[in-house]
Amino acid sequence: MGLSQISNDISRIEKSISDIDRKISDENRKEASKQSEISRTMNSLKNASPSSLKSKQDQIERLNRDVSECRKRVGNYSSDKARLLDQLARKRDDYAREEKKSEIKTKRLRKISVNKFKNHFVSTVHSIRD
Repeated sequence: MGLSQISNDISRIEKSISDIDRKISDENRKEASKQSEISRTMNSLKNASPSSLKSKQDQIERLNRDVSECRKRVGNYSSDKARLLDQLARKRDDYAREEKKSEIKTKRLRKISVNKFKNHFVSTVHSIRD
């Protein structure tokens, strides 16, 4: 696999990680909002009429389920992110390995070119002397 392909893979993985970070942030914000709403609703229970008490308790249960769902999604996103970070590390290692191979190949080609030039120069000098 070439450096260009590996570089594209690294960019794609980094973008995916960034997207996951954004999703985690969104879910954390939603969770905080739900927790705040739970707190407000619980505080309002003190002044609730018997007829609205059941409704408020149901609302708190629903909000707690929403919080659990947010946490579940964050957990799933975190697992995905860990998997992508592992892939990213492997791709970066692949890139470093390919880059080293490329450097070795370039040095070898440069050495061959220099030797060809020297041989041509020497043969030209010898032909001029003769």
